[in-house]
Amino acid sequence: MKQVVEQALSVLIVALGLTAVFDLPGRWLGLTIWNFLQAAAIVGALGVLRVRDLRCYALALLSIPVLQGFIWGNATLLLVPLVALAWRWRDRWGQAGIVVGLAVASKLFAWPLIVWLVGTRRYRAAAAATAEPGRWIVPGS
Repeated sequence: MKQVVEQALSVLIVALGLTAVFDLPGRWLGLTIWNFLQAAAIVGALGVLRVRDLRCYALALLSIPVLQGFIWGNATLLLVPLVALAWRWRDRWGQAGIVVGLAVASKLFAWPLIVWLVGTRRYRAAAAATAEPGRWIVPGS
């Protein structure tokens, strides 16, 4: 009788979509790791830009866009180091083109970075950034 009740409860839990309630420890662990990666991306981007003032780190981590990124859990915060590297390597066309291309391949809304490269007359970097998403998006290339 006990097994029948347990099976019936299992079917009811799955049918009602309550499996998330019983998987809370795994979800909390995953959420903690994800938020740590996002915070590390912000801190890493500031480190790439050679920011040394700890108040800037605190301000960046407590800013509204970063907090919303933590709350919603989107991957946009992981693009910040790529943008920081593009700024840091803006005079090296190969590296700048690759990181801008990776940012555009990851999220298409980063395309204004290519316009920035063209607007600042970094044509080779813009060409590399335009070709780079094709290497990651087009299969077999």
